[in-house]
Amino acid sequence: MAWRAARASRVVSLAAALPVLAACGSVSVQDLPSTPSLLDPSQPRTDPTVIITAAGVDPVDSHLNHPVTVTFINRDTVSHRLESAPEVGNGDCPEMAQVGTIDPAGTGTVTISNANYICSFHDGLQPSNVKFKGIIVVH
Repeated sequence: MAWRAARASRVVSLAAALPVLAACGSVSVQDLPSTPSLLDPSQPRTDPTVIITAAGVDPVDSHLNHPVTVTFINRDTVSHRLESAPEVGNGDCPEMAQVGTIDPAGTGTVTISNANYICSFHDGLQPSNVKFKGIIVVH
């Protein structure tokens, strides 16, 4: 019988909460602000520099005007090999082969000439580590 008392208590609690929930109103999908597309030209531009630390890459997504050369600076204590990451869902980015392995305190660069282009990358030495995945969006 204890289960009946517990169930009755939950029903009473739910009944008490309904007027409060109803007063909150409802929100439809149309009421929510839309997230701009990565290729939306109104996206704010970032500096063409990506810093790599033990915490990951920063920024994770860069928005740049074309053509652009992006510099990667390794401030971590281990090497990182940045390469194309088609698994992110933006297709292949063969330009990332320009970067190669960046030793600690080293730098690497990639030049992208295409406009309206998304280049996803990861650390080939630890490709499943999301901290070392990023996106370069060239407008």
